Amino acid sequence: MKFTVKLRLLMLLLLLLSLSQQAQAQVIDRVYARVGDDVITKFDIESLNPERTKAIYAIKDQEEQKRVLADYTKKTLDFLVDQYVVLNSARREGVRVSDQEVDNAVKDVMEKNGITEQQLLELLAKENRTMAHYKWQIKMDILSTRVRSRVLAPKVVVTDDEINKYIKENGNKLDISDQLELRMLKLENRLALERALEFFKKNGSFVETTAKFAGDEEGGYLGWFEYDALDSSLKDLLKGKHKGDITAVQSFGGEYRVLYVENFKDKYEGTAEVRQTAAGAIADEKTKIVYDKWLKDSKQRILVQYMY
Repeated sequence: MKFTVKLRLLMLLLLLLSLSQQAQAQVIDRVYARVGDDVITKFDIESLNPERTKAIYAIKDQEEQKRVLADYTKKTLDFLVDQYVVLNSARREGVRVSDQEVDNAVKDVMEKNGITEQQLLELLAKENRTMAHYKWQIKMDILSTRVRSRVLAPKVVVTDDEINKYIKENGNKLDISDQLELRMLKLENRLALERALEFFKKNGSFVETTAKFAGDEEGGYLGWFEYDALDSSLKDLLKGKHKGDITAVQSFGGEYRVLYVENFKDKYEGTAEVRQTAAGAIADEKTKIVYDKWLKDSKQRILVQYMY
């Protein structure tokens, strides 16, 4: 009889303990929001910044603790909702990031910085962050970048007019210079050079003149040059010269030469490299605007239910 009573009491205690644990689990895992296919729980919010959560629960004034906790919960919940909107929208676009990719990214960070996992954990702890939080951040960064590059960037168009405008407005930030396409005629005799120039004035073709008097079938072609990269003597010689202009005669190393400007590009037209840089900057800015709109539209498409 006594054994039966003790057994019943033990079973009752176990039942009460089980119910208590279930109730505690329900409190810890209370759902604060649903975003598409995902849920955000109390645990998600409090584990995002465990040190901050710990500090809040350490506040002795209950009213103050309640106020601070409510503020932290709202801000963190809004942040996570935005994150999960991106996650759900990216899935619909076929963009995903695997756990393995995140792990590889973390390894790359450690290798590039020459630190161990333990050292990384210590650095994160100083910033009140956990490894889980850090991996989540990396995952969302990769995901956001992929959405921009794979989904949105192909829709962005950059025109030549936009590039020209950007270069003019940001010339002081770019390495820009006037560009000249040059040809050269050089002869050992000054008089012979003067005759060649007379022929050029009548003929009008610098290529034919160079071929006839210097025997250069390529017409003395030198190529494209940036004005600012030339030495001071050449700058003085070519200053103010444009397409079709010819320089004064210059004596150099026992020879006499003139330079002919085949083509001229204003510095604001930019080199291929400068134009590519400008196009990239414009595309990045446009993609950011498109991304913000995509995110705004996603918030309207993805069902978000707050339960907090």
